[in-house]
Amino acid sequence: MAKIQGKTVYGYAFLNSLIEDCSGERLSALSEELVAAGADKFVSDVGGGKNCARVNLKDVSSRMVFGDKIIVSTLSQLGRNIKEISELVDTLVSERGCVVHIMDLGVIDAGAAGKVLLNALKAFSAYEKEQTGLSFREGRQKAMASSGSTGGRPPKYSAEQRALVLRLRNENLSVREIAKQTGIPRSSVCRLEAMDA
Repeated sequence: MAKIQGKTVYGYAFLNSLIEDCSGERLSALSEELVAAGADKFVSDVGGGKNCARVNLKDVSSRMVFGDKIIVSTLSQLGRNIKEISELVDTLVSERGCVVHIMDLGVIDAGAAGKVLLNALKAFSAYEKEQTGLSFREGRQKAMASSGSTGGRPPKYSAEQRALVLRLRNENLSVREIAKQTGIPRSSVCRLEAMDA
């Protein structure tokens, strides 16, 4: 049983039920891999989709104290996106003095190398946020250009209906008479008239 400063070493695995084999054999293999890397306790979550809560990870991370360590095989085990992962790692390392060992990346701790990895995660988080916003804006502009839409709610009345209201108003019909002839409510007739003014 491996101990760091007399504290607990957790092994954590997340299996995405949408794309991975979630059998007991797969969990057993992951458990053995993490125990071989030094884990005392093995914890896992199985789920998929954007609303998947890593309940056991949240439970373990909330109980971790100074000197505790968590081992995962890959960075993606810790969250859905870099921001989520960065926040968790920052909380564990910077605020609680824990160690995060990502087997395919390295050890993130309070040392110089750990701080470099943590800052790299934060930088990637900021980059991912910026890229997501940029992609959203580009997609929206492309959709608007292809559909001719300017965004927002489509007009309730067609251009022909608006032109008819204005023509009838120019013929000195009252708002009530226009509403009766066109079936457009009086308040809308007034609004259409004001839009043209």
